[in-house]
Amino acid sequence: MGGFNTNTGTGDLTIAVASSPDFCVDAIPINEVVDYPYSTACATDSGTTPSCGSGIMNDIWFAYTATETCDMLFDLLGIANYDTRMALYDDCPGGGGTELICNDDYVGLLSGFIFSVTQGVTYYVQVGGYSGATGIGDLSIQPYTLTWTGNTSTDWNNTGNWTPATVPSSSVSALIPTTPAGGNFPETNTSGNAIAYNLTIEPGAHVYVPPTATLTLVGSLSNQGGG
Repeated sequence: MGGFNTNTGTGDLTIAVASSPDFCVDAIPINEVVDYPYSTACATDSGTTPSCGSGIMNDIWFAYTATETCDMLFDLLGIANYDTRMALYDDCPGGGGTELICNDDYVGLLSGFIFSVTQGVTYYVQVGGYSGATGIGDLSIQPYTLTWTGNTSTDWNNTGNWTPATVPSSSVSALIPTTPAGGNFPETNTSGNAIAYNLTIEPGAHVYVPPTATLTLVGSLSNQGGG
């Protein structure tokens, strides 16, 4: 610590403990995010123990306000280098909040879950580790999306053509990739009409909707295929 251009004088130095998201009341406000970085290296235990496993230790908190009404995928599947756990609440537990869902191992040792959210409602996300594990990671909250494979046919409503093996709905989004694994692109006239929340069509991809059928989108369309 010094002065500009040899200036000197007296002053006061203040060192204070910064607010941290160790407790729900100090939760970091967020909306939908992709790979939002965080660290639990200096986190302490909030004392809130959800139902999955033996609880969550060295936890931090996020206050997530939904901007859409649909099924959202909450996951820690990015760069996390430790055994994670995650839970969701409708309010801070100390203020009467209730646990909505909790997960330990969604993929490997990393946590994730799918939950139906309502636009404008704030949910509280608890992120921590198993048995005191800490580390760095990233949090993603985005509409739950199925990827078209076309492994079975061109039928939009055939679960064998999607991964995971289910069909898009008014709350579940759909992605049509440039090169489907099965080589088929979807048609909506083979077994009834089609519906999805959001629909993303990648470059070179397409969806065939004949005049006698419909494809209803509750959310939005991102058509990079140009068709």
